[in-house]
Amino acid sequence: MFDSISKKIIILILLLTCSDVFARKHVAIVMKVKGKVTKLNPGASKASLVKLGDKLFEDSSIVTGARSFIRIQFIDKTRLSLGPKSKIVVTQIKTTSGSVISLLKGRARTKVNPSKDSGKNKFFIKTRTAALGVRGTDFQTIYNPDNKVTNLLTYKGKVAMANLKDKAPIAKKKIVLERDDSNKIQVKKEAVSRPETESELLENRLASKQTVLVESGQFSGTLNQAKKVSLPVKINPAQLGILYANENLLEKTSDETRRSKDVSSVKKYVRLKQAKQDAPLEGFYDKKTGAYAPKSGGLIDITTGLYVAPEKDAIFDEKNQVYIPKKVGRIEIESGEYIAPKGLSLDARKGFVVSKTGKPSDKKNAPVLLAMSDKLNKNLDKDLFIDHEEEKELQSMSIFSRRELFTKDIFTFFLGSFDSELTLDSSSTSSKSVVHNFEGATELGFIWEMAGNGLLRPKFGFKVSGTDYSNHTEYSQEEEKLYSMQLGLSAYLNNRWSLEIDYNIEQENIPTNSNGFGGSLEKVTLSTLGVGVNGVLATHGRLFLGTKVMALTNFYKSSAELSVKNGVGYYIDLSAGFWHKKHHLYRLSLFNEVKSFDVSGINDTANANYNGLKSSETGLRFLYSYIFE
Repeated sequence: MFDSISKKIIILILLLTCSDVFARKHVAIVMKVKGKVTKLNPGASKASLVKLGDKLFEDSSIVTGARSFIRIQFIDKTRLSLGPKSKIVVTQIKTTSGSVISLLKGRARTKVNPSKDSGKNKFFIKTRTAALGVRGTDFQTIYNPDNKVTNLLTYKGKVAMANLKDKAPIAKKKIVLERDDSNKIQVKKEAVSRPETESELLENRLASKQTVLVESGQFSGTLNQAKKVSLPVKINPAQLGILYANENLLEKTSDETRRSKDVSSVKKYVRLKQAKQDAPLEGFYDKKTGAYAPKSGGLIDITTGLYVAPEKDAIFDEKNQVYIPKKVGRIEIESGEYIAPKGLSLDARKGFVVSKTGKPSDKKNAPVLLAMSDKLNKNLDKDLFIDHEEEKELQSMSIFSRRELFTKDIFTFFLGSFDSELTLDSSSTSSKSVVHNFEGATELGFIWEMAGNGLLRPKFGFKVSGTDYSNHTEYSQEEEKLYSMQLGLSAYLNNRWSLEIDYNIEQENIPTNSNGFGGSLEKVTLSTLGVGVNGVLATHGRLFLGTKVMALTNFYKSSAELSVKNGVGYYIDLSAGFWHKKHHLYRLSLFNEVKSFDVSGINDTANANYNGLKSSETGLRFLYSYIFE
């Protein structure tokens, strides 16, 4: 009898469970399935394989196996594709207040039809660390539970994103002031009711000031050591186009991959429009506010969810306004997957690590690969993205690289003082050379280095010099103020050196009617061409030593009093610099400029001609540079 009652109870429970499932209205249907995909219906104790045409209900969960894929369509026509090794829960489907999908692991591609209510999100995706609100767009989301990174890439439209950090909703308190019977003010705290639905909770979270709007062609992600998501930046155009075309979220095995030589070698891909980013293209981190943006043009690793930024000296694509990485990895030309540099792999928690293949060459190449991984981890901003067991203080972003500086407008103001030495060479063997020293000259000027394409940039400079030589009574001076103008071009060589070409139109004091002991100083305008290099000799943190070396030549100049023929010379300086914050640079420079040229018209009372003139200026210069975004 007991067995009979037990069977009836079990049958009744099953009937009630089944009737509950059948009573529910389905919220989605399976449009496409590949490989092993399982679902767990609400109330069920065992997962079942998903088949084409299956109906899904609220609170259903879906899990995909390796090399598996599923595409489902919701009742509002939204389509969601789930990649390999992924899991979602259909949390809430509401055509009025908005639908919610929880992404617990893996990669999802979502296409949402535009909402009629432009001020309200239609679809939400929630991970443990981020909330995404959508009003109509095509985008990809990756969540990695190993490092708790949420990665968002928008193909078309706009997606709102805010940090969530898996915080449970807490009922807010409001303070109410009331008077009691004795007319004394009483302070009471009343709880404000929590949002009724999951979509309302996410809508409230996305209304915060920390929310960012990720537009077409842009990436944003959560940071494990910060409260804010990263500011949106453009990713590499080639990977963007290939990932967009890979609607089935295809992933290749190591044997199947068709690796690009480097990212810049990929020519065939869908070219999507990328919205202009507001964040600085070279990336930044504000320690005070917590605002962060990686360097533009980076690559997304769909396995770890990490964003791999271009190297410091990456080429700048002026047309697309992104940096093109060459040294940080490659991509699979059909699936768009990121491929780490040879000998390395990208770990979700450790960053770049040396791959262990068991080959004899591993030990031989280990030191080189270890140094490469350390360098790439710095470039990855590892402390920002990789999850740590102990929380670490975030460090400010490093200073600009030379390549990055070539894409910025730089205004430099300088002032200094210098001494001059003029040597007159006699054309007669009976006469000796005469040396005159002039001290106490000053200079004031500016240089504007214009934003270029990462390889070339023009520059313009202006300087006024004050040459008060009243103490030199043997010479009468025509003009104390001398002016000069510079037009130039800089060419990027590497992350330490650049080639410099300067054309200067400058005024100089040249002695005439000299008797070997005195005469007059005539203001003469000369044209000078300089070719040389400018670079960094050594760095230590924000300090550095730099130098500039130029070979000079002047052009023929003739006046009523004298003629200056073509000559040669050099310019050299040694500077010590300090980066104050990121956009302010201070330098102290010791310089020496020497020019020698043939002249005619310099003679004394006895007609002892001087046919050569050597001018040497040695001084100290203070420079301040501001780098514009």
